[in-house]
Amino acid sequence: MDLRGNYIKIPICELIGKDEGKTLLITAGFDGDEYAGIEAAFQIINKYRKRNFSGKLVVIPIVNIPGFEAGASLNPQDQKYPKNIYPGKHDGTSSERMVYALEKYVDKCHVWLDLHGGAHNEYLNPYFYLFETSNIKSDIFNEKVKNFLKSPKIIHLGPSFWSKPVKLAEKGINYIITEAGCMGERKKIDINCHLDWITSMMQILGMIGGKPKENKKNIKIFHNIKRFKSKKKGIWYPEIIGGKVRKGQKLGEIRDLMGKTVQNIKSSVKGEYLFGKTSMFCSENEELVQICF
Repeated sequence: MDLRGNYIKIPICELIGKDEGKTLLITAGFDGDEYAGIEAAFQIINKYRKRNFSGKLVVIPIVNIPGFEAGASLNPQDQKYPKNIYPGKHDGTSSERMVYALEKYVDKCHVWLDLHGGAHNEYLNPYFYLFETSNIKSDIFNEKVKNFLKSPKIIHLGPSFWSKPVKLAEKGINYIITEAGCMGERKKIDINCHLDWITSMMQILGMIGGKPKENKKNIKIFHNIKRFKSKKKGIWYPEIIGGKVRKGQKLGEIRDLMGKTVQNIKSSVKGEYLFGKTSMFCSENEELVQICF
């Protein structure tokens, strides 16, 4: 099924299960250059075409078509990131209209699983985001997700971090972001990571048989994120990619075109590398590294 909006055609697949049940919305490609999640979404469509599940499965494998075609995270039509927009506007910019058109699917789901990863110039190891919302039912559900969705680490952020999950929780919708894949790659291990998360979520919702295996090991859970940005444009030289980070540890430096160091970036917190930029050029005030703690 296709959604036809102004100048944009977004692929949407609606699958009705054999029995009544919950509705799971799966989106990918809000950032157009995050490919592992996109591939996982297409594979889920093929896996459940015979409707061998309960409830309803709505899969939108590429939301940001202009960004996908340009190989970019943002939407080049309005230079905005559609993932950061909610709610949309029927008479707004390209990204605002895009999100507005999807809301009829969002409003009918119980859980919205949004598949992401590192952009073409970013590195990360798999993890997922949960959001506290001050909504009792939503927060209880998130505690259940912590126990059953396997991940090396979980980023569990407070309600003041982002208004989008809070607004969705007010409608009875649980919003979860998964992160796997980076550097413009479609590695099987990252695609399978998204597929495993989807399978576990469908089991949690009772859409398919079996129970997700409970996490027996203590998963690292972080509640804060520290962002490190450039003060000047130049050439970015990352010092670390991945792993634990000490307070005061050098994360990288920026040099001018003559090779002179114009900024050293050191971590002001003790934590763990979340994701970071790997390409050489950096513009002024660009986010280069995120550390979770």
